[in-house]
Amino acid sequence: KSDIGTNFYTNIEVGGKRVAVSGTNVVLENANSGLNQFWKFERQSDGSYMIINVANGYVLDVSGAKNADGTNIQTYNSNNSAAQRWHVFIQEGKYIFRSAISSNRVVDVAGGNLSAGANIQLYSFNNSAAQKFTLTNTTTKKPTAGNAQAILTQAKWVADFCRNNGFTYGGTSYNPALNNSERLVSCDRFVG
Repeated sequence: KSDIGTNFYTNIEVGGKRVAVSGTNVVLENANSGLNQFWKFERQSDGSYMIINVANGYVLDVSGAKNADGTNIQTYNSNNSAAQRWHVFIQEGKYIFRSAISSNRVVDVAGGNLSAGANIQLYSFNNSAAQKFTLTNTTTKKPTAGNAQAILTQAKWVADFCRNNGFTYGGTSYNPALNNSERLVSCDRFVG
């Protein structure tokens, strides 16, 4: 399990798409400044996270608390159950969200279909790209309809600056302008 901080807001991305709420269901969407694409992470005393959608205020939830492959991931009123707790693991710079109701099932894009409209489900960990996410546009300021675009713009400025000028993370200096392998810079590396 990883401690990635607490009380921050972010977009969750995979394959160039964002995890978003459609009604109360969770799907992939093309990136935009919609609040349904922003999530708040709250670290719990057991080290897990409650992940709350900014648009509807509901919590990322395993439907019916069913521990089975293909179970739908939705948002639901907070009930403090294990179906709403997520353990975060970092692998190769990507985030994996394992449900607290399972020892091996994680958030997954159904069928590995990384296109807009794809459904998000619970599935056994298989190390696929459909189970590895990035966190982008991370901020401690709650996005609102009035400031979501400004937050995205500022995050892009910071990413562009760091990509062109270098930065230090975890005591290590990175200079993507000189080293092509460091060109992909996610905002979580330098937003504290």
